[in-house]
This record gives sequence, C-alpha cells and structure tokens, in this order.
Amino acid sequence: LIETTRILLGNYFELVRGNLQDMVPKAVMNFLVQSIDSGLEQHLIKLLYRESRLEELLAEPPHLAKERLRNSESIKALQTAMGQMDQVGNYINSSRLTTTPPTRTSPTQNRNPNKVAPN
Repeated sequence: LIETTRILLGNYFELVRGNLQDMVPKAVMNFLVQSIDSGLEQHLIKLLYRESRLEELLAEPPHLAKERLRNSESIKALQTAMGQMDQVGNYINSSRLTTTPPTRTSPTQNRNPNKVAPN
C-alpha cells in the first residue's frame, strides 16, 4: 500500500511539474505581450492625436476630391437631361391631346386606290 501511494504521488508530482513547466513560459509571455500592447497603444494614440497631424488626417485625399467633383458634374448633367426629357414628354402628351388620332384602315380596304386587288 505504501509503495503504491509513493508511485501515485511520484506520477502526480511529475504531472504537476510538467504542467508548471508548460504554463510558466506562457504566463510570462502573456504578461510581456500585454505590457507591450498597452505601451504601444498609448504611443500610437499620442502619435495619432498630435496637433500637427490633425489637419493632415482630416484632409481629403486628392483623388477622392477629383472623383467627388466628377460625380457632382455627372449629377448636374443627369438632372439637366431629366428636365429635358420631362419637357419632351410633356410636349408629346400635350400634342396627343390636341390632335385627333389617325383613322385606321381595315386590312380589307385598299390603301392605294389606283392599285388593283389580286384575284
């Protein structure tokens, strides 16, 4: 019984020692990474919010400014075209209302009075 207990305790001790050997480097790295992460974050925030960089960060990139101008010109052109199309549509609708619709001829009627119908 004593020998079995010694063997079990020895195995348990080896298991605990193996777990500690595995966990200690991981814990040390975790603390190092967290401290570096915190210090790096603070450093980057200080760099980001410097007064001299504020205007640069808020400035619109030149290629986006050009694209915005092109888009606004396209919008104006499309609005002008829509207005003209509305005017044409209104003109067509008003001319339809003022003129009488053309009379339709039936297929049996001869459209050309000089032409003789085939037998």
